[in-house]
Amino acid sequence: MQIIDYAQVKSIPAALENSYSTSQFEAILDTVGSRELFLRCPKYLKPEGVFINVGDGNEGRLGLILHTLQNVLQPSILGGVPRRYITFSAPLNGQNAAHLGNLASKGKMMIFIDSTFSLEDVISGYKRYKSGQAQGRVVIDIANMDTQDQ
Repeated sequence: MQIIDYAQVKSIPAALENSYSTSQFEAILDTVGSRELFLRCPKYLKPEGVFINVGDGNEGRLGLILHTLQNVLQPSILGGVPRRYITFSAPLNGQNAAHLGNLASKGKMMIFIDSTFSLEDVISGYKRYKSGQAQGRVVIDIANMDTQDQ
């Protein structure tokens, strides 16, 4: 698994273009809902590859619906992206979480982390998530909790 720190690069699509244009992905799982990531994916996603969006983006529900329709229905001759696009939503139950963890441990999935907050600073993490500025997952680190205070 590879983790890209969003704070270290100006643009994730540009970083992927620079690093993976000759060794393209078979699939991309977008957990944020980045329109730019999909629009530029032909440079780092194989022609037979699939782009899977599970993120809600920053445009709200209506924007998500409109972009999904555009991504699925607009032919490449009219400016559409020549890659298969899927929007997927499923509850994150134990079985789904285990499957995703298995994919990550085998290096078949990249996880982009925008920022990490301690449990004591969870409010700041929530504000970052809701700001629409996060370009990856906002992580709340509960592994380093002081167990003596509980």
